[in-house]
Amino acid sequence: MQKLNTPSFDDFWWDTNSPEERNKAALEQAIQTALFAKEKVPFYREHYKKLSPQDIQNISSLEEFAVVIPYITKEHLANVDSGAFIPEIEVEEIDPNIGEYWVFPTGGTTGDPIEVYHSMQDWRGMVLTADRHIEFDFFRDKNIKELFGVKDEYTNPLKDARILGVYNRAHITNNIYATMLLRFGSEFLWRPHLTPTPEDVYGAAQKHRVNGLLATPEEGTGKKAIDLENILRVDAKNSKPDAWHLSYRYNPEFKFIFWSSMPMSEDLLRYLKEDLQIPYIKGHFGSTEVAPTAASCSEHMRDFHLIYGHSLVLIKSMENTGLAKPDEFGYTLVSRTGATDKEGNNVLPSGTYFINYMTGDGARLSKDELCKCGRNTPVLYDINRIQFHEGKAIHGCQIN
Repeated sequence: MQKLNTPSFDDFWWDTNSPEERNKAALEQAIQTALFAKEKVPFYREHYKKLSPQDIQNISSLEEFAVVIPYITKEHLANVDSGAFIPEIEVEEIDPNIGEYWVFPTGGTTGDPIEVYHSMQDWRGMVLTADRHIEFDFFRDKNIKELFGVKDEYTNPLKDARILGVYNRAHITNNIYATMLLRFGSEFLWRPHLTPTPEDVYGAAQKHRVNGLLATPEEGTGKKAIDLENILRVDAKNSKPDAWHLSYRYNPEFKFIFWSSMPMSEDLLRYLKEDLQIPYIKGHFGSTEVAPTAASCSEHMRDFHLIYGHSLVLIKSMENTGLAKPDEFGYTLVSRTGATDKEGNNVLPSGTYFINYMTGDGARLSKDELCKCGRNTPVLYDINRIQFHEGKAIHGCQIN
């Protein structure tokens, strides 16, 4: 696959460099991705028929990228065979493990689930990008460093973590986190079986004496969803003073809460921080289609910093074809723009292509400003589902 001339996706450059340089690198990746898609991906060859390669090459800003490059929606995915979004390339180009894709179905908010293909190098790029935000917390965030006694970047505070993943085994969140945490030397355990109750999950947490959970925060709409709030209710109701608690207050070994796919309510966050005193709480926002695209801020944990690298997030105006102004509510557009090969080079994606993909969510995006957590990347906040409400209510973010 074509190489990209950008810093490695695990480099803190993406979180601390000047916004101008970061936007320039992100735009270069996005342009190269669109050019490749026009040439090699059947759907985009047709979708970009009115665009010449020169039209794409002449794009000079992210604002212009949002205007010139036509967006796609879930209807495009639902109405076209999934193979049309995969590039026509040699098998060897998708990374040699060997030439296989991981396939994850979406939740089916527009009808039948859509198959999303991730190559090994796509997966590697996503994991490096998401891992970077956890590493940044422990190596650059003063409050977290102090809480965990981290003195330098050679310390690995997650090496003794034992995390129980509560998402369905087929859900991409469990798989992404399992890969991420294993890279840190952590142990990742899968939920007891396909359809556990909150009591089953709590029993597994006790049995394996885990010190962290990965779960949907609350109000999971999937029929078989098990959320963190319900598990904690079981803990509060059933635990005796000498029992294994999911609480740092009563069990100092329990230190980690991870979640994904949606914001956490203020009430639950307050309960985790103040009542249970969990020292490390981390969420990622993303989708099956493009996986983690933003990571929660340790200072404002209901807000998410964009995690540049394998993806690009833009907020489209609801009033015109351009981008929304900073802090203006608009449509969320996400693009998969990068991957990482086995030599560590940044390359173009080789699985399913998503470029200016309208997810159905709305959000606001702040200006680039230095945050107390140490990042200067813009913050995604006020995230709400604004399209496909009925499908989301029926199918949720979990799948059977």
